[in-house]
Amino acid sequence: MKTLFCLWAVLCLHIAHAQTYTKPLAAGDLLPSNLVLTNVLNHPVSEIRLSDLKDKLVILDFWSSWCTNCIQKFPLLDSLKKSFSGNLEVILINNADPVAKQVAFLEKRKQVYSFPFIGQDTLLSAIFPYSSLPHYVWLRDGKVIAITDSEALTAKNISSVILERDIAIKQKHYKNTDYSQPLGEFDKARPLFASLITRYREDMDGMSGEETLPDSSVRIWASNNYILTLYGLVYPQLMYMPASQLILNVQNPQQYSGRGMDTDKVRYEYTWCYERILPPHLRHLRNRLIKDDLDIFFQVATTLEKRSMTCLVLKSGPGSHKAKSKGGIPENTVFEKGIKKQLLNQPVSMLLEELNKVLPMPLTDQTGIDYPIDINLPEDLTNIAALRSHFAAVGLVLEETVCEREVFILTPLH
Repeated sequence: MKTLFCLWAVLCLHIAHAQTYTKPLAAGDLLPSNLVLTNVLNHPVSEIRLSDLKDKLVILDFWSSWCTNCIQKFPLLDSLKKSFSGNLEVILINNADPVAKQVAFLEKRKQVYSFPFIGQDTLLSAIFPYSSLPHYVWLRDGKVIAITDSEALTAKNISSVILERDIAIKQKHYKNTDYSQPLGEFDKARPLFASLITRYREDMDGMSGEETLPDSSVRIWASNNYILTLYGLVYPQLMYMPASQLILNVQNPQQYSGRGMDTDKVRYEYTWCYERILPPHLRHLRNRLIKDDLDIFFQVATTLEKRSMTCLVLKSGPGSHKAKSKGGIPENTVFEKGIKKQLLNQPVSMLLEELNKVLPMPLTDQTGIDYPIDINLPEDLTNIAALRSHFAAVGLVLEETVCEREVFILTPLH
């Protein structure tokens, strides 16, 4: 707590310099000569003049506490920083979370990784705008070397920049796309009835939507989505369905669902864009036509059906009041490595959401608990005996029963 107070005091006492740079910078651009990073925490001084780091490669890591992929890359960045000791500096930038939350978050993980970070930022986000996270800006000798996603964070790339070798680092571009426009090119007339599927598009983020057009036709679209997410246009419940209720009869289910995969590395190969335009008199066929489009293109048969299966039920037992949260900043470290898995000041629904991603059978809530909880979890979330032990410590009981659940089944045609 002492460290937290000191860092917070540094922030509160600091008077930021007035800096205004309106032009966004891209790879190859020179940095303003007087650019100063202010409000720097977890660092000997609260200001860093980038010109003082001219002999180092500096990576600005834009992140947020909701960005799982950002947090999962912190240990890698820490390892790279240690490997290139004295030649690489990593500075975290966060303009989404309150400073106190950032300080508490990073303080808790200081035994796993530690970086200087900027707790209040508007300047750098304006100079290096982004539409998605993670977002990394590489700087050296007063110049923007690259703007990338996490795929570029390799020892080979970093070594090449430090040694000033010529290397092609895949750049990430700011996506200022108008998603209301059709995915396809139509020169003379907008179609009244059409469907389109393309591979990953560099100019778009992973999004989806539905809109009614001026002629009352409807446009349903999704950009850079995994196959299972595309089927969510037909079956919205897939977005929240436990992994145990998704039966994907394919060799590599992750390629269809994206679950457990590093999106930055696989999205080019395993995500797709889809669009369906329907005239008013065919709107009632929406789901059927989208399903047919996807089934035919991906050469699969898909269905929803009810099945009887073994389920887990979480119930309140004697002493369940011990699960009640002591308050504080909400924490979820379930997906992190090198740190104790726990949920702090989180609803029971968050516990079920995390466990249903990995458990071999569905988990349902019958605790009746309507307040936030604190709970420690085992390293292996699929170990039912270990889960029971951790639940028992806070008065919760895990039971098995037989239940009927809706399952989604995907089977290749060939």
